[in-house]
Amino acid sequence: MRHLAQWIKAPAQALAVLENNLDIHAHACGEYLLHELQTGVSAEVVAKDLLSKYLVRATMQRVVAYRHYREQLGEYWTAEHLERLHWDFLYSQVSLHKTLGRAKMRSDSQHGRVRGMQELTAARVSLCQELVLSEELVPLENLRVFFGRHERHARLPLMYADASVVKDAVPAPSWKRMKKPFLERTCPKRLS
Repeated sequence: MRHLAQWIKAPAQALAVLENNLDIHAHACGEYLLHELQTGVSAEVVAKDLLSKYLVRATMQRVVAYRHYREQLGEYWTAEHLERLHWDFLYSQVSLHKTLGRAKMRSDSQHGRVRGMQELTAARVSLCQELVLSEELVPLENLRVFFGRHERHARLPLMYADASVVKDAVPAPSWKRMKKPFLERTCPKRLS
């Protein structure tokens, strides 16, 4: 019995502690954790379940952070997503003295390519700091595509001091009035 007690207390028998998102992602419990949180189970319950079902430990905060990490992965950070939701901030990163959207980051010199990548990386760092997001989740290529499409337009207010940027917006009361009739309508279960 004494040997069993010593064996259980040995460092090799200690339960694994999942301390970061990559640890959880690599472990079999990652999919379970994400599914449970997305179906409404509290982070506290999920953290306890990890111990009983997978024999691993994770804090409640780590469990919540992992959900955010997983939900931010994938196609979400496409160039189109950047255009739709983050164009205003990205336009502010443009200047007359640097080019962020070079086609495939080609340049006449190695120094020019390196500098272009550094400038694009700096823009990504700024965006991720603004959004409180991991840099790895925003591919540089998608950011380069965004700037390739929009950089010339974003420079116009910098080139012409008297120019003003007009942003289209619909006031909240207007769009609420517009959507109300559609909410009250019942659609047929099957369209023929």
